[in-house]
Amino acid sequence: MQLFPGCNWIASQAESETAIVQAGSWDAAIEIHKTYFQALARLARDLGKREIRIEHNDPTKPPLRVMADFANCGQEESGFTNEANLNWKSLLKQYSLARFSKIWSDFELDFNAFNQSANAIYISQLEDQTNLYANRTALSAQGKKPKEFLGQSACALNDEEELARRCHLIYNNGGLNEYGYSALRWFREPNTGFWRRKRMNFISNFRKLEYLGELCWIGEVLVAEETGSIL
Repeated sequence: MQLFPGCNWIASQAESETAIVQAGSWDAAIEIHKTYFQALARLARDLGKREIRIEHNDPTKPPLRVMADFANCGQEESGFTNEANLNWKSLLKQYSLARFSKIWSDFELDFNAFNQSANAIYISQLEDQTNLYANRTALSAQGKKPKEFLGQSACALNDEEELARRCHLIYNNGGLNEYGYSALRWFREPNTGFWRRKRMNFISNFRKLEYLGELCWIGEVLVAEETGSIL
């Protein structure tokens, strides 16, 4: 998910005080650090993080960091950059109400809490991405009944490379907090009755767990924003 030109949101890993964004190159990272320094500092502050880390593809140079302590330091709120390019502004309006879900505060498989949650929650196998669980909010968002959704593959709703990268991070780190990504949701076209997919931007929490004897990931959607793109 692009925050502003040349800078993609990645995530903050589980229990981390650092959020991560990605620049394509060292030169791009330098430019982002210079141009959007105050924006990144305020983003770190608004997310309750200590810092934003700007990663890039040059292994010989370290990532760049922007500390939340620098938010608005010596800058007017409206004078630092082009606000129209900052997608996180609109996302945070929803995200600030949804983050730090109690479901994740002391992790247990409390299906009563899952079923009553206003956030969509999914469980899928890590090996083949088979959907094993979706709460009522998730099924409503997809527009499908349990028999239509469970047993299918999560690959149908995700970019293959991004999903593989996400699962690699979940497997190695045990989970991800506030992970930003683009994916799809099912919907039935009213005029034809055909199933189609719409592209969405998401911020979610993920954890690795064992469920029904299988190694799985569980995901809780904190923010879902439609992009207007239909497949």
